Amino acid sequence: MKEIEVNDDEWMRIKHKLMTSTVEEALSDYTAPVRIVHGCEYVTFERGNDDSESDH
Repeated sequence: MKEIEVNDDEWMRIKHKLMTSTVEEALSDYTAPVRIVHGCEYVTFERGNDDSESDH
């Protein structure tokens, strides 16, 4: 998983978007899977696996 450290401004933008929109919209600038880090805080963004919906 890729890890990206962000500055104060980007971290505040991400936190605001996470509170006011979907995760996909808030983290649309990043390609999953990714861990976005700011100091000792982080957000992990992974896309779900559609296997649970298949007809096995």
